[in-house]
Amino acid sequence: MENKGTKIFIIGALALTVVCLSVAYAVLSQTLSVKGTAEVEGGTWDVHFGSVSKTEHGATATYNAGATSITNMEVEFHQPGDYVEITIPVENKSSFAAKLNEVQGKDTALSFEGTSEDIAKVQSDVKYTVKYESQEIKSDTDISKLTGNNLAASSGTATIILRAEYVSKSTVQEMPQADVKVKGFDRTFVFGQA
Repeated sequence: MENKGTKIFIIGALALTVVCLSVAYAVLSQTLSVKGTAEVEGGTWDVHFGSVSKTEHGATATYNAGATSITNMEVEFHQPGDYVEITIPVENKSSFAAKLNEVQGKDTALSFEGTSEDIAKVQSDVKYTVKYESQEIKSDTDISKLTGNNLAASSGTATIILRAEYVSKSTVQEMPQADVKVKGFDRTFVFGQA
């Protein structure tokens, strides 16, 4: 009978141990949870050109200006020293800030059409520069390091200036005898979220 009593005692002790461990686990464990939702607010993306203007000094320029592109730009130089500057305001009406990420075509060289003699006379004398917020953009310009590059949401502005120039010659013999067509003025300005 002692055996039976011992067995009952052991089973009781085991049952009591299981109950105590269950209570201890419940007391020592804690469940943490995070519950919630997220909402993506709608926004607008509207970076565009404002009113484009030009300054002509002897040269004449024509172009078609739209909200996001300027096409068919043609400049006609009449004599050395002529230039044209086209001022392009960039306006950010987006609901978040924008910045200039890239200038495509910044390393495009000008190309010339005409007789080889006339091309040789003007090739080094036609200059084309692009400035963004008064900083010249060349083929090696790191766009991310431009100052004043962030356009504030809803009201940010920046200015792009394109300048085409036929620098002065010292003698008439250095001028071309026939027209020389110059190409390579195309640039694309890619803006993204700041």
